[in-house]
Amino acid sequence: MIAIVLFIFLAIWILLTKFTMKIGRYLFKRYRPDNPRAEKWGAFWGFMLAMGWVLVYWTVEAVVVRIYAAQMCKQAGITVYVTPEQWRSLTKESADNLRKNAPFYFENNSIIFDGHKFDRLNLNYIPAGISIYTFISKEINYTTMRYEIFLDNNLQVILFKSVRVSTRYAPAGSSYKFWIDNIPSCGNDSFDYLNRYLDFSTDLKR
Repeated sequence: MIAIVLFIFLAIWILLTKFTMKIGRYLFKRYRPDNPRAEKWGAFWGFMLAMGWVLVYWTVEAVVVRIYAAQMCKQAGITVYVTPEQWRSLTKESADNLRKNAPFYFENNSIIFDGHKFDRLNLNYIPAGISIYTFISKEINYTTMRYEIFLDNNLQVILFKSVRVSTRYAPAGSSYKFWIDNIPSCGNDSFDYLNRYLDFSTDLKR
């Protein structure tokens, strides 16, 4: 349905552009009969009036979005507070010291960490001893940042944080700004990194 509406809109837009180009040629030829390029200039400004300014805007927008996404991608990746090797032999006493590296506090069922409010993510396939909390930033220039923190429930210490950046104009298959939707996401697979901890989970000494 959306595709049909866009097609109709595009057809009307093209017809309107052709009309304004025709008017432009007529006006320039009438008021500048001494200029042999009057018709070409009239067609050009008619095109810019109806369609050209949009193409210019989209070009500038695409550049701005790509630059912003690239800047945000510098923050993407994994930040480790407790390594898998440390976690294997972690005790309550040593956890108190490591907790200073990533201080947080609870607020109802959420966690306040690094100035953001993280909500708990309920997944059945995550071990009972680990919880995942997420925060999704406000969209800026079609770009959002998804933060995930992985918490040891028993020792109340954050193991690591994952940041993933994605740029999207609209849901897949429904966007005409494909040049924005084709900007690749960046960040690591947090669940793949979690497996490094789970490899030690059967050998924990607590």
